[in-house]
Amino acid sequence: MVKSDYPVADLYSGNTNVTQYRSLSIDYAGGGIVATSEDLLKFMKALVKHEIIREDTFEKMKDWAKFSIGIDYGYGLMNFRTIPLLMPKKYNVWGNAGSIGSFMFYHPAMDIYLIGNLNQFRYHSKGIRLMFKIINILSKCDCS
Repeated sequence: MVKSDYPVADLYSGNTNVTQYRSLSIDYAGGGIVATSEDLLKFMKALVKHEIIREDTFEKMKDWAKFSIGIDYGYGLMNFRTIPLLMPKKYNVWGNAGSIGSFMFYHPAMDIYLIGNLNQFRYHSKGIRLMFKIINILSKCDCS
């Protein structure tokens, strides 16, 4: 394990700082993983480039089943897909989102990685909306 030079960011449930609580049972099998955005970026790049798992195994992870409207779920991956008139193709990404407004997605068409964390239990959907706002801005850029 590498010790970071930076402190762990505070985590809130409403207005209550729960950073130092002994047990966050909402984490379930996550094991209380703490990672920097840089670590998550390295992980996603390695996943996309098949450096962590073989390509055939990765394709099995993308065995999508409908989760909700416009969202499919595979093995540890969420997939946002086009819904005519509701969600344009520019928002097609795959990755995952956490319960505290965290998100880690890859946008294949633009070859960009979208990673962030709002550190608030009530912000699960706000993290996704923030990601879509970022995609909207980037889709208008001339990044060539």
